[in-house]
Amino acid sequence: MQLILFLPLYSLMVAVVVPAVNSGGTPKSRSTNTKIDFANFSYPWSTGWEESDTPDSDWKWLEDRPQQTVQLQDSWHRFQDSEGNSLGYLNLRSVTYGDLDGDGHEEVAVDLLRGSGGTANWHYLYVYKFAGDKPHLIDWLKSGSRAYGGLVQVVIQDGALVLYFSDPDRRVGDCCSDGIIRARYRLKRGRFVEIPPRSKEDAK
Repeated sequence: MQLILFLPLYSLMVAVVVPAVNSGGTPKSRSTNTKIDFANFSYPWSTGWEESDTPDSDWKWLEDRPQQTVQLQDSWHRFQDSEGNSLGYLNLRSVTYGDLDGDGHEEVAVDLLRGSGGTANWHYLYVYKFAGDKPHLIDWLKSGSRAYGGLVQVVIQDGALVLYFSDPDRRVGDCCSDGIIRARYRLKRGRFVEIPPRSKEDAK
């Protein structure tokens, strides 16, 4: 069973996909053209990120394409060192579908939260296109941490990927911000290009 909640956001009506739990306790993700379960899926990853990645107050599309992967299980992955000490986690936050290239077929944007095990956390957004029943990575983005450019919301509207980030200039402590930055992106030659200008709004 899957729940789809419709919530008003910044004068838009956004479909928020909530992973439902079947009788076996495994979350399932919505898809119109595949049975891929993004709560139990392998994502590209670099082991160097686990210790050296330091989020800043901006977000960026990543250039590298690591051949390694990290596997989620029931929406989670727990990182550990060789002695079993915690190095934080990955958690599935949202799965958003929509047509981003005008071909009449939905792409999917998957938002994973990377918790450091301390106070910092940031997001990785993976955008996939389907070829048959297999998802292929188009592009991926790393956000800033929490109030410093952390990813707040993912929307696909009118062929554009619309992302909302916490405004670091209006932060209230390290955790939160009273402001939101809205940035729009379109696919161009297989990569996302920003459509200016960005807009700034009050957090709701």
